[in-house]
Amino acid sequence: MTGPIPIPVYIGLPAPSSAPEDGEAWNLWTSATAPETRRTPLADAAVDWQGLGVEPRWLESETVECVAALEPGRLTVRWSKELTRLLEGAKARDEMALVVKMLGRASIDTPDGSVAAAEDDSLFLPGFQGSIEARRLPAGARPQLAAGLSAAEQDLGKRLLNRPAAAQWWTLSLVDTALESPGRHGVQKMSPLPGELEPILVDSLGKPVVAAWVPEQQNQRWYIVPDAIVWSSVIDWLVQQAIPYYIPDAPRRFRTAGFVDPAWQTQREQRAGDALAAMEIRHLEERARLEAELEDARRAAEVVRDGLLYGSGGELVRAVDQALSDAGISTIDLDTSEKGTWSADLLASADGPARLVEVKSEGGRAKEALVGDLRKHLDTWRAEYPDKPVSGGTLIVNHQRKTAPEKRDPQVYSRPEFVKALPVKVVGTVDLFRWWKESDWPAIREAVLGEGNSSGDDCSAVKATPGAPKGLQRRGTWFRRRSNTS
Repeated sequence: MTGPIPIPVYIGLPAPSSAPEDGEAWNLWTSATAPETRRTPLADAAVDWQGLGVEPRWLESETVECVAALEPGRLTVRWSKELTRLLEGAKARDEMALVVKMLGRASIDTPDGSVAAAEDDSLFLPGFQGSIEARRLPAGARPQLAAGLSAAEQDLGKRLLNRPAAAQWWTLSLVDTALESPGRHGVQKMSPLPGELEPILVDSLGKPVVAAWVPEQQNQRWYIVPDAIVWSSVIDWLVQQAIPYYIPDAPRRFRTAGFVDPAWQTQREQRAGDALAAMEIRHLEERARLEAELEDARRAAEVVRDGLLYGSGGELVRAVDQALSDAGISTIDLDTSEKGTWSADLLASADGPARLVEVKSEGGRAKEALVGDLRKHLDTWRAEYPDKPVSGGTLIVNHQRKTAPEKRDPQVYSRPEFVKALPVKVVGTVDLFRWWKESDWPAIREAVLGEGNSSGDDCSAVKATPGAPKGLQRRGTWFRRRSNTS
């Protein structure tokens, strides 16, 4: 029985048996923006070429039969002949040529032996009519699949999303090239952008971080991938997904292991294949739904989390307001009334009397004078609104705001005699956030209002976070400052 024939793929490296020790002839290229040489990580990857169904064609080998290229260098004159032969062969067969190229370096070995941070990168395109630039994203960036991908490129995107969580990413963009005009000294012309980038993974702003560059002729696809990838996984994707999808004659020509032309599949094979494809679609849809749900939950939480743990001023007041509302506590923003600066920030109530709530932040330990300020607000309120009594005041403080939340003092105030004599309730925003994230609404109501385990189920919240109890929302200014004309 005749077995499958390995697919010839051009590898932009010298054959392992001929690789020089000094690395001179390794895949070293010149950057489009910085004339320097570097060694591709593919040179150090442990790849089972035979197991992956690939016949590697190294530098100085015939490449006209190759259907794809890995790391073909940076189009320098010295090594362009292999890639040129590959492209000419694909054109003669009227086939797509596939290229996988790494752009962006996770780390750079410096002369003193240290490792520098990841940096920007660039790649000249064929004909030097333009380049692809890679701009490093901040640490922690997490891309997502672009919309409208083919099955093959969805698979590549999912494989690359499995890179380490701390792996660096780069955004990609096409840049045109300035060329000297013959006979016109000092005059340059800008060549038009060559082709387009088709995103596969995008960042939170929709900019591509993994993409396929396609020239106007639509006869090549250059897959631009980041550093720190598993090359065996990318090569497996190339053989099992990209080549059958974009060059369907190649698997037939080389009888790729595991590939059978659909025209020659049995009904059982077709049913199993269709079921597997449907399962993958369901998986992608479910993943997209869960990712959207996670993103929505994260956005909703950030307002309260960032405000309570790190905020000050209006940001902190809004976060406190949201947390109280989610706990079924009705709030009125006193800053929107005609009071000026003579009262507290919020008027809060549930099933009983209202309380004034003062919200403050401190870079260090909370000043004891904040309690005296709230007492003055209470006295002013009672004088201005004797017909609208309040049961007391609550001071909510984001203390030691410049210190990591887990390292802050557990209590806002710690001097025993001061704490014992407190005339108002005092709540730290770290505690408030813990109760809020655990949906412990009774704890919030008890801390802020002094109520017991009131459920608040008979109320309705206008702006409550999903999952929060419903509470009465009085957002208007139902009072006016009393005139002093009497």
